[in-house]
Amino acid sequence: MRFLLLSGVRHTVNIKGKELAKEIAERLHKMIGVEGEATWDIDTWKLSAFTAESLVEYKEHDPVEAFEALSAAAGDFWNDVDPDAYVSELRSD
Repeated sequence: MRFLLLSGVRHTVNIKGKELAKEIAERLHKMIGVEGEATWDIDTWKLSAFTAESLVEYKEHDPVEAFEALSAAAGDFWNDVDPDAYVSELRSD
């Protein structure tokens, strides 16, 4: 099944089970949320494969609020991490 991601990229998604495929088909041309297993290309950070395992409620959120919530959930975990150095180290491999 082909999905149009929020980024504008079209991606083929494997669907786990006929019932889930029917549920997704009923929401054709609507925003949906799916959970499943993703595989990423470690060099480009692009999604290379995705298997949808369940349909979840989709709620649109303000990006700033989303990052504030992630920051609050992480607590002090990232306080001693320099983001520029971290990304540079990841990209140097």
